[in-house]
Amino acid sequence: MGVVQAKIQTVEDIYRLVRTAVLGKRPIRATYHGRDRWFCPHLLARSHESHIRGLCYQYAGESGSGLQAPWLTGQLALHCSGETQQS
Repeated sequence: MGVVQAKIQTVEDIYRLVRTAVLGKRPIRATYHGRDRWFCPHLLARSHESHIRGLCYQYAGESGSGLQAPWLTGQLALHCSGETQQS
């Protein structure tokens, strides 16, 4: 399986990356707060303040609390590097 790499710099870059992953049903590998995370995004939306919010399932990588509750919700990181996996 090949990796599509993306250098994330703007909120719009993050939105496009996650939207592409949702539509293509592809997982994302990202670095968030210095931790490597692998997750599948399922929903993507914008708040009234134009913040990008999502519902993701983290299936691998690191987490501050472990993977006891792998469903992640909330505002997506504004400063992360990520890549999608090709199917």
